[in-house]
Amino acid sequence: MRKNCQRTINAWMNGRPFGKRGDSIWTDGDGIYSYATWIVTKSLGGADPRYCFNDTKYSQTTTTHQNAIRAYMEDYGFNLRAYINIPMGTSYKV
Repeated sequence: MRKNCQRTINAWMNGRPFGKRGDSIWTDGDGIYSYATWIVTKSLGGADPRYCFNDTKYSQTTTTHQNAIRAYMEDYGFNLRAYINIPMGTSYKV
């Protein structure tokens, strides 16, 4: 996994921001974004927490981010709920 992806995921898992809006990958501590579009965020509520995952295809860079995040989360048993057809630039808070 690329270094910035790993750092971003680690910061997000600890609820800390990393990077800044407009970077190729960054987190505000609540969600992970590729450029200005959300890729993954925690879903609120429920005994079985889910993670909302944006599986819409945009660019090769964003696809690389999505693949790295998906692989990490699946390796660690996170429950992902995939969404498609999310408009580019969407900031998503669950």
